[in-house]
Order: sequence, then C-alpha cells, then structure tokens
Amino acid sequence: MLRPTLAFIFGLSLGGACVGRIEADSPAPGTQLASAAPSDVPSASEPAPSLPADVVGHWYATRNGGDRVTLVFANGQGPSAGDISHLEKTDDAAAPIEHVTIDTDGTLRFGVDESDGMTWYRLTIRDGILAGRYAVQEDAPTDPAAYAGRLIAWRDETFGADIVPRVWDVSLDGHHQGIVRIDRAAAGSSQLVGTLKPYATDGRLDEQPSEDLDVRRWDGATLAFVRPASPAQASFEGTVSGRMVAGTVTAGDGSTAPWTGTRIEVLTHGIGARTSADTADWQARTRARLGLLALGGNPQPLSTLVTVGASQGPIADDAGELNRDDDGADWPQTYGLQELSFDSAIADPDGGAPLLRHAHGWVATPEAPAPPGGYPVALVLNGHGSSARDVFDGKSTYWYGDAFARRGFLVVAVDVGHRPLGDRASLYTDKTEGDDAPTGNGTHPAIEAAGLTSDWEEDGERTWDVMRALDYALGRPDVNPRDVTAVGLSMGGEVTDWVAAMDTRIRVAFAAASPTDLTILRLHGNHACWRWQRGDAGEYLDPGDLAALVASRVLVRETGKRDPTYSDLAAPFGSAKEVVRRARPAFDALGGRLIHYLHFDAHAFHVGQYCALDAADDGVTTPIDEAPSPADAWSTSWLVDGATVELLPSIFELLPASAPN
Repeated sequence: MLRPTLAFIFGLSLGGACVGRIEADSPAPGTQLASAAPSDVPSASEPAPSLPADVVGHWYATRNGGDRVTLVFANGQGPSAGDISHLEKTDDAAAPIEHVTIDTDGTLRFGVDESDGMTWYRLTIRDGILAGRYAVQEDAPTDPAAYAGRLIAWRDETFGADIVPRVWDVSLDGHHQGIVRIDRAAAGSSQLVGTLKPYATDGRLDEQPSEDLDVRRWDGATLAFVRPASPAQASFEGTVSGRMVAGTVTAGDGSTAPWTGTRIEVLTHGIGARTSADTADWQARTRARLGLLALGGNPQPLSTLVTVGASQGPIADDAGELNRDDDGADWPQTYGLQELSFDSAIADPDGGAPLLRHAHGWVATPEAPAPPGGYPVALVLNGHGSSARDVFDGKSTYWYGDAFARRGFLVVAVDVGHRPLGDRASLYTDKTEGDDAPTGNGTHPAIEAAGLTSDWEEDGERTWDVMRALDYALGRPDVNPRDVTAVGLSMGGEVTDWVAAMDTRIRVAFAAASPTDLTILRLHGNHACWRWQRGDAGEYLDPGDLAALVASRVLVRETGKRDPTYSDLAAPFGSAKEVVRRARPAFDALGGRLIHYLHFDAHAFHVGQYCALDAADDGVTTPIDEAPSPADAWSTSWLVDGATVELLPSIFELLPASAPN
C-alpha cells in the first residue's frame, strides 16, 4: 500500500508577509473512498489509503486569515520529501502527515506533529479548492468544537494546468507595487496579452491607470514583458517558482533592479478571449468554488420560515427629493408595504443541531392585479448606514426601491448589514449597533455552530440572505420567475455583484457605485466589511471576475464621474472602466449585455432621466472609449477620458415593460 505524504511549508515573502504552501491532491467531486471513521484513526505505522489523483500535489493555504502554509500530498514510500507528505516551516524540519483518512463524503483528515503540538486537520476539497478546520491537541478530536482553527487553500496543479491566465501582485523594483495580468489574446492563440496596474509606492497607495504590456515570453516558467507606456520602457524578465515569481527589471538607461511577485486571483476568468464552452465551464466551476470559500458550501436550507407582517401604506410620497431622476411623481405610490423575516435552518456539516440564520426585509406589492405572467420581481439592497425599509423612502439616497415599486414590480428589499462585533472584530470594530436598528437592520449574527467561528464570509452570508428572499418571491403565484432584477448602491452594489454572480435566476443586475479593485481597497481606507476572515479575497478573485460570472445575462455597472469612493485617480471612474474591460471577454463569449453606465454625479444611483438635474447628460450614458484604440495601443488616455454617449433613455428600457398603477 502506498503511503500518502504531506508537507506544510512556512516562509517569508519578499514583501515581509508570512507565506507558505500546502501540497496535496484532492478527491474529485463525488468520489467516495472507504476509510476509518473519525473516531477510529489508524496509527502512523498502519498503511493509509491511496489518495485520489486530484488530491496529490501542492496546496497553498492560509490559516486563520494570515498564517501561510504549504501542504504537499504524494502517494509513495521512501525517505525523500518528494515521496512523503509533510509539513515544512522555515524554522523547523519538515513534519510528515500522518493518520490520513478519507471519509465516505470525501472529507480529508490527517494529523501533523507541528512545533506547537499535534495538529489535526479536517478538510473539504472541491475542484482544486480546499477549506476546513484544524485542532491542536494530543489525540484526534471527537468533539467537532475542538476544531477551532480555519484554513483555505488552492491547488497549484489544478490552477497551473494551463499557463494562463495568470495574475501576480508584484514589487516592480523594490519600491513600486502593481498587479500584472497575463493571458492569451484568444483561445488557441500563441499571442500573449498583459496589463499592469500600478497601485502603490513603498506600501502607500499611489494608484496609476492600468497599462497594456508587450508580453515577449511566457511558457509557464519564464516571463518577459516590456512596459511601453512607461517613459523608461522598462523590461522585465523573471522565473516562476511555485506561487512566486522573481527576476530582474532593466530600465531604459541600462540600470537594473530585482523584482518579485506573488500569484493572486487564481479563480480569474482572465483578460483574453475565450470560447463559449470554456467560459460556461469556468462559470460553473467558479460558482462551486466560491460557494465553498465564502458561503459555507452554499447549502440549500433545510427549512425557511417566512413571516409576513400586516399590510401598510408606503412611506410618504416624496418623489423628486434629493437627486431622484425617475419622474416618480408620474408613477403614483399605489403599492402596499409588508415587513418580512426569514428564519432558515442549515444542516451542520458535523451532524450537530442545525445552524440558524435570521434575515429581515420588506416587500412592496402593487395594488393593481398582476399582469399576465405575473409581476416582475426586483431584489433591492441598501448600502452602509441604511436599511431595507429606507429604500422605499423618496428622501433617501437609496430611493430606488420606491422607484421599482411604483412601476408595478414586486419589490423585495433585504437588509444588508454587518455582523456583531464578536463575529468580526479581527477585521473592523465599528457599527456595533448595526446599520439602522430602528427599522430592523441591526447586527446579523454569523452562521456558525456553537463554540466555533463561522465557515462563512460576510459577503457570503449577505448573498445567501438575498437568495432566500428570492426563493420567497418566486414561491408566490403572482410573480414572473423569468423577470428578476437585482439592484443596489455602494455596499448594496457590492452584494448585487455577488448575488448576480452566484444566482442565475437573476436576469438583470444594476450594481451602482460598487467596489472596483480589491488591491486598491486595502490601501484606500475603505470599510473592511468586504474582507474575508479565513484568507485574502484578492488571492482568489476580483470584482471583474464577479462581473464575468453574470455573462449571458444583463449587468449594468453604474458609476459617477466625480466619485472618489474607491479610487484616488484624477478620473476615478477609470478604475471602473478597468473592471468592465476585464469582464468583457466573458460577455463576448456567452452573450448578454455588459453596460458601464457613467453618469455626471458622484456616489449615487440614477436611472437616466435627469430632466432638470443635468439636461445635457440625459439618458443612460456610456463611455465612448472603453479600451485603448488600435492606433494608440499602449496609451492610457482612454481611462481618463470621461466623454460619453447616450445608449438608452433610461435603465427601465432594459426591463420588462410595466403599466402605470
């Protein structure tokens, strides 16, 4: 019997952050292998099961959100590290992986005698992604609550099967940082394309427009490119080792300096053209992988109890207040409001009592009878400091819930908010009372088993709440299940990105003033509630990848020309242009519509009918320049060009027509 081996490796990145790797192969989805039960762990001297091929390999992991390790799994016998699964640290000898079992459900279990003590791992593997928990104690735990530590990882052999796409977070010369993206120009093409996004100098935010690169070589091991847009036209050569790249940069004057990088965004769709089949396959795999990483496996609820309150009239008619531009007064408030609550039970992966999730919101139902086929549905999401009720207030920044309700939509608004302090203190410590407790949007306790921290990320919980609200809406006999729209501003736009990416029942999505580049957000002073507690979200994806997951449907990313919320660029909307450009290849492959609605305003939602607000910019206006022109391929001027053209009179032109109430 071959003996599987595993290694943990700890090390320091050149940027000073603790890094590491895990090498291992994971069982294929659905694979079932007979093994000892968790309470019947074999001794180290007993033969362990042969590992499935997709478990064997190198897994780069993060423990508890910061501690980097590398797991190495191999089938074999012998004294060499290449034959024995082991855990390695910079200050310790490699520690072999022992007591390996694979449960019938595919859960991988093993122990490692680390410097801190015997550590027991219990991990779920899904298509190159690994997530789970670990416990530090002498004997294999029988109590699930002992697994207090958390770990996520990705498999190098899975995400290195093809040489593209690749994304690295790089130190360009020891002082300047940037994001390098490399891809094929098209499927099967030998032509390589690349971009560089400079974002920092000596660790401080110093964002510059994204540049196209002249990629001279990339064969999976050696990378060479030139920066034609840079005055020095520096050239880079480097060699890849694991998730790291390192080499030499040569400036125009012949001077040289070292450069280094770390692989990120391993789930990315890339920046090159793809076939429709490849893009659809990427979407399906990525949704499943994100489900494991951020949504606790994205389970269906065991049950959901929906409580609907008494009908009440809408909030006082204040159409036209603030910067509202939807001719609200022409569409009377002929709808009723009802308070909603959703109480869901979720299966505990460890077999304990069901996990619970409570969500809150409001539903607006038109007074007019449903049209043939049923009411169209709008899922409406608030931003920071607001609530689901607030979206029906014409004086609110989030007035769009009222706008959709006036037009005959069944509007389900879901409170988007924050966890209690105890569930996320490692990330941020404000909003201790929630966002708008008087209207029901208090804090939202994490989905977690008793005695354990959560296996979910906050955006995952927010997304799951909205999907349960959609379950409720589509369970009504008076709605049209083919006409579902999601809309949100700011944090609501962020969750709209996630929900539209993960739930294909949504046909149209409006993500207004949604986050752009996650690397920028870390240094920009933005609120930290988008971050993951188990690891670095940016190691796995970027907002452009969420947008690419909506391809074949309709996505409108709405930004203002004067909104510096997510970018310090002189033309801050340039960062939004970059996101749309990265997502465009997925829509080119699968169809649908991807629209960058660039309006005159700042951090606001608009529908396009500006009327007296700014008559010169009426309509849904889109950038004239959405990519470098062929005549000036290396120019960055397109990113700072705010010239627009009217595409549609209003966003409602993209939605099913509804008669006035």
